[in-house]
Amino acid sequence: MNITWLGQGGFLFEDDGSQLVVDPYWSDSVEKKTGFTRLHQPVMPLEELKPDVLICTHDHLDHYDPETVIYLMHLFPKCKLFGPTSVQHKAVADQIESERVYVLEPEQKYTIDGWELVALPAIHSDPEAIGFLLTRGEWTGYITGDTEYEDSISQNIIKQCEQRSKPLDLLFICINGKYGNMNWQQACEIVHVVKPRVTIPMHYDMFAENTVDPEAFSDACTQNNFQVQLPSPGVQFIL
Repeated sequence: MNITWLGQGGFLFEDDGSQLVVDPYWSDSVEKKTGFTRLHQPVMPLEELKPDVLICTHDHLDHYDPETVIYLMHLFPKCKLFGPTSVQHKAVADQIESERVYVLEPEQKYTIDGWELVALPAIHSDPEAIGFLLTRGEWTGYITGDTEYEDSISQNIIKQCEQRSKPLDLLFICINGKYGNMNWQQACEIVHVVKPRVTIPMHYDMFAENTVDPEAFSDACTQNNFQVQLPSPGVQFIL
């Protein structure tokens, strides 16, 4: 499994010639709306993404970015878009063909191109926001998307892993503590309960107004014998 952090909440997963892309943000749409300027440019030309599956966890510009999503769906006509109802409504309004847009219903399993998806509720200002369990072969990860802290998040992840009799290999978790996201201390609580093999913090690199030092999170986790890998935008790491 090859994984690349695309910045913010975005990730590229590649395995056996198949690509799954989560929450890619390539434009300056957030700056146009809020004045928040990107801290780094897109990690690669958008054409280098070749997604078979595109997932947007909720309807905010840095997760469902119309400029990015519309271009990818046009460029790769076989790509399928998954997300909660809020994303479906926005995509259809953006004239993406409805037959290529799939709603991720909480706790319902979807399998596409060898990727197994199970959405779980997030707690965010988009009330339909989701996180999701991603399984491929023997590998299982959980992507929180944007979410506040709540005990139910950990319990839902544990429940899904127990149902599949698989440990959680990788946890991708937001840590910025602003604009509807848990802070790094709360993220540590999630790690302590869920006990993933490796944790990847995210959602702290894109805007100066919405960032935090990931080293504090990493140090707190490693002091409790949890393994953390700090990603670099655009740099691939391999599981």
